[in-house]
Amino acid sequence: GGSLNPRSGYKCWLSPLAESTVGPSCLAASIDTYLGEGECRQESGGYSLKFSLPWSNSDWCRETCCEYDWCLAAEFTESQSECRLVTDVASFEAAGYTLQSTSWGADQVIDGETYTVYCNGNGVDCTASSTSFGSGSLNPRSGYQCWLSGTAPAQTSRPTLAPT
Repeated sequence: GGSLNPRSGYKCWLSPLAESTVGPSCLAASIDTYLGEGECRQESGGYSLKFSLPWSNSDWCRETCCEYDWCLAAEFTESQSECRLVTDVASFEAAGYTLQSTSWGADQVIDGETYTVYCNGNGVDCTASSTSFGSGSLNPRSGYQCWLSGTAPAQTSRPTLAPT
């Protein structure tokens, strides 16, 4: 998207978050499922491992999640234009990635892009056993949207609403 209006004294750079028109959409082959308005949570209702990137849009967020086998859900916040790729420690590491830090708000570089780490709701006990996503759940919250990735474990029933 977008176009250039040539004008003296102005320069324009295309953001890497801009809509790509190269190649087929990952979502065309691996359909995600909209869980609803709210936060993506673990099956137990607890927080999982999230990699956050501001200044994105929901389509980019869903597409980016789809491209990673370790991404189990995509969460997008309208008010912050922020994408959160949701996973758990075991899935992330099984895909060959290393968690650089479990500290709340730490940086994590994934394929050249720097994300902010949010783990287990507070960054404490960010381990494989404490971040088991399972089939996921939805915690209703205004301004948030959650999609279960097409690569996430199949749900046997409707998404569980996490306790508030």
